[in-house]
Amino acid sequence: MKRRSVIKAISTASIVSISSASISGCGSSNAATPDSNFSSPSNPGDQDGIANINVAFDHGVASGDPLADAVVLWTRVTPESPTFNGSLDVDVFVAKDELFNDIVATSKVTTDAARDYTVKVDAQGLQPDTWYYYFFSSNGVTSAVGRTRTFAPANRAIDRARFAVVSCSNWEYGLFSVYTAVANNPDLDFVLHLGDYVYEYENGTYADPENVPDRLHEPNVEMFELAHYRTRHGQYKTDVDLQRLHQQYPMICGWADHEFTDNAYRDCAGNHQPELEGDWVTRKDNAIQAYFEWMPLRAHPDDKERIYRDFQFGDLIDLYMLDTRYEGRDLQVEDITSDEVNDPERTLISAEQMTWLRDGLKNSTGQWKMIGQQVMFGQLNIAELPNISVVGEETIRQGLNTDQWDG
Repeated sequence: MKRRSVIKAISTASIVSISSASISGCGSSNAATPDSNFSSPSNPGDQDGIANINVAFDHGVASGDPLADAVVLWTRVTPESPTFNGSLDVDVFVAKDELFNDIVATSKVTTDAARDYTVKVDAQGLQPDTWYYYFFSSNGVTSAVGRTRTFAPANRAIDRARFAVVSCSNWEYGLFSVYTAVANNPDLDFVLHLGDYVYEYENGTYADPENVPDRLHEPNVEMFELAHYRTRHGQYKTDVDLQRLHQQYPMICGWADHEFTDNAYRDCAGNHQPELEGDWVTRKDNAIQAYFEWMPLRAHPDDKERIYRDFQFGDLIDLYMLDTRYEGRDLQVEDITSDEVNDPERTLISAEQMTWLRDGLKNSTGQWKMIGQQVMFGQLNIAELPNISVVGEETIRQGLNTDQWDG
């Protein structure tokens, strides 16, 4: 959408009541409380520590975690001065039409270097089963316009839903053109990203330079520091195909292992060398902080590391998003013939997550019960194996892949 159309729309928009819809900072944001007097965005100047400097929205816009009355909106404001370390005011606009003639909510939030100048707000009080348009503005500069939606309430009869499933997007191993293919599909409701949104490797470690030349990771190190994770997330969000996807549809996402490092589990990771990359807990905390800063998901109010959560799309779908890569996962067994594979004490998720999932499925009223997660849920039966394990009176066919549920 052309920026002059946006500017024209907001300059002629009337002030709306706070009861129409409110925008408040989500749990992981430092956003300010919304003002009760909504108005067009203003240049904040240099008052109250808010700087008047040149900025850009280089990383696009995104939305995610749609509910019946709320959706998370995301962007990142980039100060053009590399030495700037102050705060920036950002205005958020939400409308029912792409020309912003019907603005239903607007609010001002603040971002700073402590959250890498990312902006994430939880637009609440919205109408169910409705498409919305939104954009951000800071210091006289506007972002691209994004489109998003709320879900129908759980008690409403819904006949159909369409969504795309994506995962495993390695910058150095291929172009992200499938994201544009998804964005160009005019008949979707949302997108599921089931993990490996970014990869941790340094340049050339997991790449295809012959077919994908001149597409190198930034920074040129395996990421383990907070700055590494932030820079890598930022690089991925400069990809035009990925920006188009986020701009068109809300995303429900969850991390896999490469957002940390390869073969991560509860206590460490297969691709973690303490002598080179330091303490695992510090690395894990850095990865989680950057993920919540740069991704459009809602933080759990009581657990900063929890991403398993559920969504209802009318009475049609109850969706349970799991964490099978970090929370509660034991160290992966490398040898499929090992007796450890059938150790009943080994877990892929914690007892708490399993109880949550079982209770959710038991009490679900949705016509479809869907599980969104990072590894294969069913058994991989592509060949007959001679080795059969016997546990008590139960005969168990040996799994082929220790990186999934039956492994």
